Order: sequence, then structure tokens, then C-alpha cells
Amino acid sequence: MAESPKHIPPKGNQTPVSSGVGAFRAQLALLCGALAAVFLAGGPMEGGMGIFLTISGVVMLVIRPIQHIPRLLWVAAAVLMLAACSSMIPQEWLGHLGVRASIRPVSILSLPTSISLEPRTTIFWILLMGLSLLIFFNSLGSPPTSRGIGSLALFAVLGCAFYALLALKSWQTGWIYPFFDKPAWAQSAFGFFPNRNHTAGFLLTGAILSLGLIYRGVSGRGVLQACIAACAFSLLISVLLFNSVSRGGMVFLVVGVLIWLGGLGRHRSRTFLFGFLAVMVVVMMLFLSSGSSLLERLKGGSPGTDSKTELSAPSFAEIRLKIWEDTLSIIADYPLTGTGFGTYPLVYPFYADKSLRDQSTALHAESDWLTLCAENGIPMLILAAGFLILLISRLPRIAANSGSDWPVRWAFIAAFLTELLHGLIDVPLHKPELGWWVMLLGGIGFGVPAGRQKASPKSLLIQRLLFALGGVVAIMLGFMMIRAQWCNGTPLPPFAARVLQQKIVNLYDKGDPDSAEKAIREARRAIGEYPMNHAFYFQLAKMLLNSEKNVSESTQLLEAEQAVSPNDPDFVFVDGWLLAEDAPMTTATFWNEALRRQLAYDESPNSTIHRTGDLYQQMISTALANWPLFDRLPALASNRELRMIWLSQPYCNAIQTAEAVRDHDFMDSLSDKEKGQLISLWWQRGEKQEVEIFLEGHPEYEHASLNTRLAILTASGNEEKACRLLIESFQIPVPELTDQSPSTTRPAEESEIPGDPLAAAIYYRKIGNDTASQRYLADALNGTSRSDALRFRGVLEMRAGEWKAALADLISYLKATGNL
Repeated sequence: MAESPKHIPPKGNQTPVSSGVGAFRAQLALLCGALAAVFLAGGPMEGGMGIFLTISGVVMLVIRPIQHIPRLLWVAAAVLMLAACSSMIPQEWLGHLGVRASIRPVSILSLPTSISLEPRTTIFWILLMGLSLLIFFNSLGSPPTSRGIGSLALFAVLGCAFYALLALKSWQTGWIYPFFDKPAWAQSAFGFFPNRNHTAGFLLTGAILSLGLIYRGVSGRGVLQACIAACAFSLLISVLLFNSVSRGGMVFLVVGVLIWLGGLGRHRSRTFLFGFLAVMVVVMMLFLSSGSSLLERLKGGSPGTDSKTELSAPSFAEIRLKIWEDTLSIIADYPLTGTGFGTYPLVYPFYADKSLRDQSTALHAESDWLTLCAENGIPMLILAAGFLILLISRLPRIAANSGSDWPVRWAFIAAFLTELLHGLIDVPLHKPELGWWVMLLGGIGFGVPAGRQKASPKSLLIQRLLFALGGVVAIMLGFMMIRAQWCNGTPLPPFAARVLQQKIVNLYDKGDPDSAEKAIREARRAIGEYPMNHAFYFQLAKMLLNSEKNVSESTQLLEAEQAVSPNDPDFVFVDGWLLAEDAPMTTATFWNEALRRQLAYDESPNSTIHRTGDLYQQMISTALANWPLFDRLPALASNRELRMIWLSQPYCNAIQTAEAVRDHDFMDSLSDKEKGQLISLWWQRGEKQEVEIFLEGHPEYEHASLNTRLAILTASGNEEKACRLLIESFQIPVPELTDQSPSTTRPAEESEIPGDPLAAAIYYRKIGNDTASQRYLADALNGTSRSDALRFRGVLEMRAGEWKAALADLISYLKATGNL
């Protein structure tokens, strides 16, 4: 009888398994793509993102995951995508206006119907989010083998270390990294991200991964890898503590190390722990004695800034808290949908209340989680937290299946969780390149290292189709971004506005009518696609004025520009300057708005530099050649400071000055010094007799008008009365006036001659030796007792009847003593 065949389960009931080599290659390729994006993130970032997407797409198409992704995770991802798409619904569906209620209505301004004010950008980021979830799932489904996870950790650590070495070379030698285009607004910082915290966040992930490899080497496995990791750890710790000035980097390095140590569980070794703590104590002692810039920041200082300025300015922590408060106002207006991916910089200016600062805006909420909530609503925040909880719930199973590899796998997870915590008070994930890096660390760490899993053929087919579809889309999108970066292709929405602006400028600068017409068409198209980008309105208005003298439409465009950017005063001033020749009255209106905005900045408690006066002075200088506009400037002086600036101008007439002096409320707002300056200006410009009559009838200005009264006395030739007025007003001590002149001259006694030149001058005067007295007086005028010497000489001149010279000396004495 033939032997019955053994039962073989249907192939459809198990997950297709590729080799461990395939999983390793998939993870390695993804890490390579993420590193390429990170290294290009400070310059050709569109190309760097395209490289990552292209590599990721190829991986999703070619290499099948080992593990089946649980259905619950797929459902969670689908719900996250729905939440992200909610901002694309029509605004009218929710029945609230939000930002639109704050945008001043302008006939030429046409906003999109969706909640998102920039739907093209929002759609791009939604698509990128969907692809990122697929890439994460692909990584999650490809857990590496025991040998593979160590190699992946070493590769990631070496990538971070190489980045640190390049940054160190640039920092110490001035070498220019070819892929870093430092923005004008960016601070001088270690690394090639415009934000120093991004560099620190990237490097600290490498330091945490190093710990897993070092631990495994101490346990007797992968000793060579552990030695390399120890060297990398030393380098990364060194640059984080002694070169970077990121406080968040240091704080979350400590947090990450504690997370890793706390999660070792049964693998925790007391010997390793005590040895590691001893090393860290030595490192901290070196750090505390180093005097590094980071240490100064931790103490509350800011290297390279004046201490007085630093004390008067609000700290960054205070500014961060105020941005959070304003962000909560955004969330209150858009609790369900958010404002749309990528729209925070567009919406923030309309909510910038507590955090309002001169010449600054916010590109994000200084928190990844708050930014996510503001742009996608509270449901998205809850769903993202739930998705994270689902991943964390896998930890017991992961730990049970990891065996002795748990310290390395947990290092991946610890680095991932650390950056998510970092995102509570900073924005490491706001930079997509760094976000992808952190995402892949989580994908490697949370992948369950188990064998076969049962799954229905249908679910396997759907998963495979989703990965294949995502791979195709990722490759297409990646090629488009690479082409846009390096092959003159069409830039995608987040990058298109900047490229379009330059394209329009280049077209118009060619100078021929056809190019000018094309530039105008491009600007109109750009406004339609990006109605919240105020730069396009200015560009089009300027071209219409230069090419067609179309003042009416240009004015409407500039009004629209001001409506979509409600705070910045500088471009409103430039708008007015653009129209000054053709529409001076409109210019005056624009300049009044610019002054109002600047005054709001200056009155903000966050302001440390008041610029309203400087802006008004700039307006006066600009309007000198335009008398219709110049005549409107007095009306723009809406407060005491601006009115005083105008009244101090040589172009201000006597009538305006007299009106100001007779304005009792205005005069009460001035200091005595300012009152004196204003009365003096009236005396210089107006009818002198009118000024004298006014002063006689207003004794309350007796002290403030001292200079003017001196001028009146001097003009009438009454210097003696002027001298006595000064002596009386300032209580100048003049006992020498009552001294009797010596009847005879007597010789000086050597023992009686004082050592001080002024005292010697007084002594010789008393014994009648005027020649010696004048000689010592000259020495005193050039010495430390100059002020008293001036007073003494004035007294001598008064005694001699030289009242004009005496008046000059008394005035000089009062100025030298700070009384005048």
C-alpha cells in the first residue's frame, strides 16, 4: 500500500518569505537613500528627497517584505490619510471663517475654496505622507537577521560619524561644504542643516545606536563593530558637547541614553552600567570645565551677543511658549481639519499676537506635535498618538523574539522614540529628510524578528499591490524631483514658488516686450496657484507699472499683497515707494499702514529694537523729491516720537512748530529737554517777538525754555543778565565774585603753592599774580578739573566785565557737568 503524502498547508495561508539577505539589502538601501537626503538637506533638498523616494520605490517594487503587516496597522494608516485629507474639503462646509475673517477683502484677491489656503502644497505633502507610511511598512516587514541588524546599526553609526567629521572640518577650517546653501536668516551653527537642532537630532541618533553595538561587543559578540562604534560614540559625544550649541541636542541625548538603559530589561548588566556611568561622569566633568559655547547657553548666556542686549531680550524659551499660545489659537479655529499640510507659515501671521516680533515670523510651531495638530487638526494628533501606541504594543513580542540582539534592536527603537519626544518641544521631523531617517530607525527596530506568519492570500495580494503601486508612484515622484533639481524640470509645489519667482525676474530682465509679456503671464498664473504668496503680487505690480503704467491694477495687487501678509511693515513701505511718482496719495496711505505695523511691533513686549522712528526718517528722505507726498508726511506722525522727528526736520515750517508748542496735551507728553528743543526751534524759525510774548504768558515753561531765554537775552546784547540767569537757574557756586581783589601783589611762598593746577590758579589770583594764575588755569583747562576751571575762568571774566566770554564759559561748564 502506497504511503500517504504528508499534509502540506496551502501556499496562500503563509506569507511569502524572501531571504534574510533580501531584507538586509532592502533596509540598507533605504538607509542609503535617507543618508543621501540628509547630506543634501541643506542645499539641493528637492534632489535629495527625490533620491530617497526613487531608491525607496525600487525597494518596494523589487524586494518583498518578509513579514505580513497587521491589518490593524493598515487600517490606522488609512484613517491617518483620511484625517490628512480633511483640510481639502470646501471651507463653507464647516461654517466658520478662521483666517479668512482676518484677511482684508480686496477685489483682486481670489482664495481657494478648500480649507487649505495652498491646496497644491497640501496635496503634495499628503502624497508624501502616504508614500512615507508605505516605506515605513516595507521597512517594518523586513526585519533583519541577528547579523544583519548589527551591520545596519554600524552603517547608520558610520553615516552619522562621517557627517560629524565633515561638519567638524567645516567648523574648524572654514571649508565650504558644497551642498549647503546657508540661508541669510540662519545662525552660524555646527552642521549643514539651517537649524542647529536638526543637526544635533541626527547626530544623537548615531550616538544612541553606538551604545547597542558597544554593549554587544562587551558581551563578546561583534567586538570589531563595538570598537568602531566606541570611536564613533566618542566623536559624536564630543561634537554634541563641544561644537554644537544645541541645548535640545544635549538634553535629548541624555533622554535617549536613559531610554536605552531603561529598556534593556533582563539584558541589563551592572558591570556595563557602572562602567558606562563612570565614563559619562568623566565626560561631564570635562564638559563643565570646558567653557564651551553650549555650556554658556545652558547657563543662560548667548555667546557672541552683548550681555545687556541679551538681558533685555526675551529668551528663546519665552518666545517658544508664546508661539505655542498663538498656535493654540489656530487649533481653536480649526480643531477638526487643521489648516492643511504645509500652510502653517501662511496662517501664523494672522494669529501672531503674543509672539509678535519685529521682522520675524514662524515657519512652524516650535513643536512637531503642535504643528501637526495645527495643520491637520486634533483628530490627526490623537490618531498619530494611537498609531505610536500600536507600535509600542509590539515591544513585548519584539523583545521575546530578539534574544541577545535586543540591546541593538532596542537602540534603534530608543533613537526613534527619543526624536519623537524631541518633537514635543522642537521640530526634528519638520525636516522631511531627518523625519525619514528617524522613521527608518523605527521601522528596523519595530520589525518583529519572527518566522512565517499566517495570512490570507487576498490580504497578501492587496499588500503586495499597495507596495508595488507605492513603489511606482515613489519612483515617478523621485524622478520628477531629481529632474527639477538638476535637469531644469518643473519644480513641485513646496519648491515651485521660489523657482517661479526667479523665472519671472529672469524673463522680465531680458528687456524685450515679448519677454515682459511672458513674465506678466507667468506672474498672473503664479498668483492663481499660490494666492497667499505675497511676493508674486509685488512682482506683477512692478512689471505692470514699468511696462503699462497700470496704476489702478498695480494698486489693487499691492493691497492684496498687504492683505495676505498682515504684519510686515517693510514691504508695505516699498509698496508705497513703488507708487510714489504716479500715486503719491496712495503712497501716503500705504506708508501710514507701514508705520502702524511697525508701531505694533515696537509696542510688543517681545520687541527689543524700536524701528518706527527709523522707518519714518526713511520716508522723509525718500519723499524729499516728491513734494505732493512730502506734504502728507506731517499727517503720518501719529505719535509723540514721530511728531518730534518731523518737527526737528529743517523742512518743518514755523507755523507747524508754533502749533505744536501751543498744543498743551502734546507738550505735556514731552520731557523738559524736548520741550526746550521745540521752543528753541520755534525761536529759530518763527517771529521772535511772538515767542517772547508766549514765554512771558507761560511761566510753566520757564525751566524748559532756558536756552531760548538765553538766546533772547544774547540777541538783545544783555549777556550779563544771561549769566545771572544761568547762575540762578543752576545754582552755580560763584563765591569768587564776592572776594576782594588784592590791593598789592605779594610774592608766592613755596610752601603755600598747591599741587593741583586749579587750586594753584586760585592761589596766585588771591596774591595778585594774574600771569601765573592764567598759566595754571590753562593747565587746569586741559586736565581732569576742566569743568571747575571753566567756572573759575567765567567768574574772572565776569569780574572783568567780559560778560559775553563769561556766558560762553558758564554754558561750557554746565555742559561739562551734564546740567545743560
